[in-house]
Amino acid sequence: MVEALIALFVIISVALPVGTLIWKKLTKRPLKYPSAALKSFSYFFPATWTERRWWVFVCITAGVCEETLFRGFMLHYLHVFPWTLNLTLALLISSVIFGCNHLYQGAGGVAGTAIVGFD
Repeated sequence: MVEALIALFVIISVALPVGTLIWKKLTKRPLKYPSAALKSFSYFFPATWTERRWWVFVCITAGVCEETLFRGFMLHYLHVFPWTLNLTLALLISSVIFGCNHLYQGAGGVAGTAIVGFD
């Protein structure tokens, strides 16, 4: 039952955005932003179909690469070889480094990502 719910969640989270993109592509509607704040950042958002494909690819690979680097390699490196640190201390150090890599988000972003990285 749990596996079916997880599969349903994944299908909905993938199918809904992809379906929306395909619908907008087929109807060729112009981009509309609900607020002036989003409109001022419009140069960050993908505008063409090619940019949207690359944007999705970068979003997925960024998360996978961060998890592989910080939860896989760095945690193993700090815990097992060469220092053999306690697992909690290795996790804390890895989380702080993960937070520092998000310095572009400001102090709140660093603290938030470090805390999420520790979980």
